[in-house]
Formats: sequence, structure tokens, C-alpha cells
Amino acid sequence: MKQAIRVMAILIVFFSFAQAVDSQGKKSHERFWFQSKKDAEVIVIRTLEFMDVNKDGVVTAEEFYEHVKTYSFKQLDANDDGKVSRDEWLAVEDGPEAEKLFMRWDKNGDGLLTLKEFKNTPKAKVTIYNLFGTLDVNGDGRLEASELEIKGTAK
Repeated sequence: MKQAIRVMAILIVFFSFAQAVDSQGKKSHERFWFQSKKDAEVIVIRTLEFMDVNKDGVVTAEEFYEHVKTYSFKQLDANDDGKVSRDEWLAVEDGPEAEKLFMRWDKNGDGLLTLKEFKNTPKAKVTIYNLFGTLDVNGDGRLEASELEIKGTAK
């Protein structure tokens, strides 16, 4: 059961925020699906290397959080202007709470979410740190490919 949870968490984090680019270079909100486990492992290893900002060979909870929030924000920012408008938000988020959530996170009330406003969301931080804890099998506060049962490097 724990293995299934880890696999699901890995797939959610590493692939749900991936975005495709069409032939004209425009972002598409399609998900990536991989043909083989090996393809997926290479992508996960490269993603871990990318998240490892200080290049010490491990991903800390803070590096993980920064990556998830930054790339989630970029996914929402359809026109790549560095801000998420109410319309961009509602194009992705739906339901009765979507509008209220946007207004609560828009601290200065200008109708735009900045990356700083987006990162300062306490519930999201707790959720992302909990996900990191699920992936951090040995509980040392460091995420390595070996904990994800992936061997080798992407280099």
C-alpha cells in the first residue's frame, strides 16, 4: 500500500504540472504520458536534478515546495506575463470556491495573482510539505532517486 501511495504521489507531482508545447511554441495544458517505466524514470531523475537548486545531489523540502509552486503558477499563467488574472484562474480552477479562493489569495485586491501571493498560501504549503514527507521514505528531509526506487542518473 505504501508503495502505491508513493507511486501515485510521484506521478501527481512530476507529471501533472508538466505542460506540452505545440508546433507554434504555445503552451498546451495536455498531460504527458510515457510509453515505458524507463522513460518515466529518466524524466523523474531529470526533474529531481532540476529541483536540486544548490546541486548537492538531494532535494530538500523547500526546494521541492519552490518547484511545485513555481511550476503550478506557470501552468496557470496562460499568457506568460508573470501574473495570473482572474480569467486565467477560472479557466483552470472551477467550482463554487474558485472565485473566493482567488480573491483571498489576491492580497492587494488588484485582480491579479503574483508568484509571491501564490506562494503565500498556508494550506498549499502544508499539503506540499506533506507530499514531500510521503516521498521522503527514510524521513531525513532529503529526497533522492534511490528513495523512489529509481536507479542511475539522467546524465
